[in-house]
Amino acid sequence: MTIVGACGGCGKEPTRGDIRAFIADWEKQNTYRRQLLDAAVSHIGFVIRADGDGKKVAAAILGQAR
Repeated sequence: MTIVGACGGCGKEPTRGDIRAFIADWEKQNTYRRQLLDAAVSHIGFVIRADGDGKKVAAAILGQAR
């Protein structure tokens, strides 16, 4: 499963607060919330990219152990 998000005008550099904000936004959306809280998810990868002009894009990859 993959979850993505973007923000504009949110600073030039990624911060811990950005990570918290993306996750908080995802938790508010029922589909993403269900994916994040799925008991079968055992692994998560997270990446955030900033363009230096205030736009940031984040992605979370959720996986299951085999």
